[in-house]
Amino acid sequence: MRFTTPLLAFLICSGACLSAQNEEKDPQTPLLTFRDTLMLSITNGKKIVLHPVKAKQTLFSISRYYSISLEELYEYNPQFRSDPSLRTGEYVKIPIPNLAIKRYRNKKFITWKNIPIYYKVEEGDNLYQICKRNFDMPVDTVMARNGLKNTSIRPGQLLLIAWMGREGVKPEWRPARAYTEGGALKGQYEQEKTRHKEVDSQGVCYWQKDSKEKGD
Repeated sequence: MRFTTPLLAFLICSGACLSAQNEEKDPQTPLLTFRDTLMLSITNGKKIVLHPVKAKQTLFSISRYYSISLEELYEYNPQFRSDPSLRTGEYVKIPIPNLAIKRYRNKKFITWKNIPIYYKVEEGDNLYQICKRNFDMPVDTVMARNGLKNTSIRPGQLLLIAWMGREGVKPEWRPARAYTEGGALKGQYEQEKTRHKEVDSQGVCYWQKDSKEKGD
């Protein structure tokens, strides 16, 4: 019995230390892995990725993962204002900063720690525009990465453009964003406009006799 107690204490301590070390190395389970794919599109000059929702993920956990406020998330996904519940397999639009996009694989690049980012070719796109104007990359690099023999591409074609680290987006990678009430309400207005009929009319305004409201 004299040897059992110290041995038990040693095992408990060792287990706690090992657990603490593991948490320090990977303090938060990433929402995505290298087996997932991020689809990227460009809207009004902004790069937008589609986050594939998995089980038990919430808008809050997704907003933290990409270091984006819930209000900005609602602006890009106004449908969640009325119903914030998420379903496995649906997608959430997320603006992604350039600093979070890994265009090249250096010596420290580890495949299983990064999520591939694909760009879907749209009507009117050409390879030079995609590489140079949108991602500031050499055409030859993208061609080699996707096994292209020439610069010919077609709408709907998927191009592996870059990667994002599985740890998500760091707050300092996002530029300071000035909050405007008009911008915050625009998404809500557009969402409500699809559900209700907008009426624009002129006429005489009057108060009901029994109303307790007061005018200016």
